[in-house]
Amino acid sequence: MLKNIRDNIQGTAAKVIIGIITIPFIFFGVDSLFTGGGPAAAAVVNGQEIEEYELAQAIALQKRRLISMMGQSVDASMLEDSVLRQPALQGLVDQKLLLIDAEEKGLAVAPKVLNDTIVSMEQFHVDGKFSQERYLQVLRNMGFGNAMFKNLLGTDLLLSQVRSGISGTAFLTPAQLNLAVALAEQKRSYNYLMITPEDLIDQVELSDTEIEAWYAENSEEFRSAEAVKLSYIELKLEDFTSAVSEEDLRAEYEQELKSLDALEERHAAHILISTEDRSAKAAKAIVTEIQKALAAGESFETLAKQKSDDPGSASDGGDLGFTAGDAFPEDFEAALAMLEPGEVSDIVETEDGLHLIKLLEVKTRKPASFEQRRAEIEARIQRLRAEPKLLAAVEQLRDLVFNADGLNAPAQALKLSVQNTEWLERDSDSALLQNPAVAAAAFDKQLRSESLNSDVFELRSDYYLVLHINEYREPAVQPLAAVRAQVVQRLKRERAVELVATKSAELEQQIAAGESVESVAVAGGFEWQAVIDGLRTTSDVPRPVLEKAFSMAPDGGRKVAVVDGSGGSRWLVNLYRVDSVAPESVTDAQRQKLGRTFTGGRASQEFAAYFGSLKQSADIRIPQSAATP
Repeated sequence: MLKNIRDNIQGTAAKVIIGIITIPFIFFGVDSLFTGGGPAAAAVVNGQEIEEYELAQAIALQKRRLISMMGQSVDASMLEDSVLRQPALQGLVDQKLLLIDAEEKGLAVAPKVLNDTIVSMEQFHVDGKFSQERYLQVLRNMGFGNAMFKNLLGTDLLLSQVRSGISGTAFLTPAQLNLAVALAEQKRSYNYLMITPEDLIDQVELSDTEIEAWYAENSEEFRSAEAVKLSYIELKLEDFTSAVSEEDLRAEYEQELKSLDALEERHAAHILISTEDRSAKAAKAIVTEIQKALAAGESFETLAKQKSDDPGSASDGGDLGFTAGDAFPEDFEAALAMLEPGEVSDIVETEDGLHLIKLLEVKTRKPASFEQRRAEIEARIQRLRAEPKLLAAVEQLRDLVFNADGLNAPAQALKLSVQNTEWLERDSDSALLQNPAVAAAAFDKQLRSESLNSDVFELRSDYYLVLHINEYREPAVQPLAAVRAQVVQRLKRERAVELVATKSAELEQQIAAGESVESVAVAGGFEWQAVIDGLRTTSDVPRPVLEKAFSMAPDGGRKVAVVDGSGGSRWLVNLYRVDSVAPESVTDAQRQKLGRTFTGGRASQEFAAYFGSLKQSADIRIPQSAATP
């Protein structure tokens, strides 16, 4: 199931759509999309319930988002319901608060706005134009129906209205803008140098007594990793493949040629009367009137432009493009397949509404030659013939290893070879241990203590493996002689970190007393850098240095400071000049750009404050059983 989801959302368009429709859910979760669900509420917000089925939908969407972002590298543990449940529930609560607020303010998303938004989304465009075929294909690949996607997108647009309504009121007074511009355009000149433990580590000298004493206190950190020696049997599809005769290859190719209808592409157009906002009876009445107009000689294209509820195809006279039989819903494709070019179908019902379908033309693709198809046909036949043999061997192997003492007897019975490993530690990068199930079995206490064979693992549809633990090595504290180099390295670095603290304090005093950064850097063998007229937005200065340089008092304050870096390193920053900029000297273009930036920051703050007040005054009830199942 997980593999199917992952495969279906790997396309670029699908990933973008997942990103779009999960933007509100990253912060707010997913609102109720359908009616129904069990009686138990996952939470109650201002008297409105969040049902368990809504929480399940939110968790499912979070899984899709993670898979779309991380693909094959996603950790299965991140997709556990128990991990996603609490943040998804909190997101639903936050979203419910905003949706209640939107309802009280009378906010809504008009169907035309929703349709126009979908038509404008480039993910559904082909050759620069909205494609109904592309739209349905992307949704189908993601496992979304049209109604569900519209609900999700509508929720997104509604939440955007709420945010815009609050954030849009943010502004800066002229005085505030002048101050912000002056600070943003302020320039500072400073020098800085960095001292790292690596710079001083050669100065550290250790005695045997110090090394032995440190090891005695920290010996538990030098335990060897547990390790195993394994034997294993592999079953691969390729081991059961055999050559395919020329006669069989050509026979299969001829069979393909007999299915030329599968190479047909049908050019379809339709008129859709949606049942989303009207009853089925009302929709059928409209379709009946359209059928009468067609019978009277009116153009299908004209009627599609005037009557169709499909925003993507109506402007093109209902044109949907070509399908090879898999672009549209099953009932739609079945009706299209029964038509001759120029014919219009009777009423066809799908989840989107009622359709009148017209077949515009049929195009037959030229089949590939035998030589072009040869390799693929051969691979397909080999796989079809080998798969039953592989599966039969797998079942036989399962029976043989269940009670066998080791793997030698099962291997002999199936004429397979047993392979053996050297010592493998738990965190080994051996390909054998990359599969979590195999790695767990390799260090399984019961398998080891009872000398049992593992299950036969299906690592791929064409690859199976079973293993046996031959030897096990427990973790143990390693003697000093074995880890002396590591101990010395660790201890030297600890002492070097202490030296960095001492040295940075010494240099800080020297610079504060009037020595230049250049002189103390050269004397100590450290590299130093100079920044002249640097801005707050300078990108080539380390962030800790930049923040410190612009936080130091420009007049009468401390001009030299020590900043902690990573891994025990420290920066020394020496500020020596501050140049302020008069607001009136900033160009209008710069002023407008800075104004937008600062106003945007203010808008985010105001929305956060507004939402915080909503939450503080809300009546939120989450049953303990719902929060922690």
